[in-house]
Amino acid sequence: MVIFMNKQISMVIILNVLLFCSINSAQADQSDALYIWNADSICIRLYESVEACVNNELTTYYLLNGFQLDLDRLNMGAEISSIVFLKKPYYFKTETISNKLPFVICENCFFIGHPLHDTPRYSIDDASSPIIDNQMIIKDTNLCILGRIEQGFLFCDQNGIGITTADVVSSAGIHPQIRNMLSEENAIEIAAESLQKKYSTFDLSALHSVVMFNPEYLNPEQSYYIVVFYPGEDSRINYYSVYMNAIDGTIERCEFCEQSFG
Repeated sequence: MVIFMNKQISMVIILNVLLFCSINSAQADQSDALYIWNADSICIRLYESVEACVNNELTTYYLLNGFQLDLDRLNMGAEISSIVFLKKPYYFKTETISNKLPFVICENCFFIGHPLHDTPRYSIDDASSPIIDNQMIIKDTNLCILGRIEQGFLFCDQNGIGITTADVVSSAGIHPQIRNMLSEENAIEIAAESLQKKYSTFDLSALHSVVMFNPEYLNPEQSYYIVVFYPGEDSRINYYSVYMNAIDGTIERCEFCEQSFG
């Protein structure tokens, strides 16, 4: 009788352990983060309808690579998924959802921009009223831009994810790990080769170089580098400049200037 009871107790313990492990496993699966990762670009396009998504229609809405998807907003489908912002679904290709990223997530890993003037900070849940008692975003505040939807730019600040109107963001920069673009080193190499072909007097060894990144917020694939080579301490005198697409390195123009007055 004692042996039988011991066996029963042992079975109960084993079942409880298995149940505990099962619950923990389920919780772990539910807590796994999902991200946007598009190997062919630096973003995925968002569409206002399934049909527009299937047909790859023109749109300026997007989420940048590395965006962590809120599972409460996400509706996953076999080929087309949707995510809700401002109580409205935006559709995108399911194949761009990943449970891991080919880089380490860190601060400022998206476009960095700032408002040109004080502007309301809106909630992504309800754009009709600014978040936190009419809180304003102060002019020149750095905003981590995550994407763009119809009403404006999604951004991240100390209060979480918000939205600001589309006409107030100016450019600043981007973290190098988020962009599957040219590295600054490669940009310098490509720019130098182009200048050597155009100018016989171009001598890379005698020049300093600086790379400036210019994000295009409406169409991030059109973001570009300006690579500047200059001989002295002032990069505005006797300098060479090259404008190139920051993703594929296509040269837009090369030029030499004796002095910049901008």
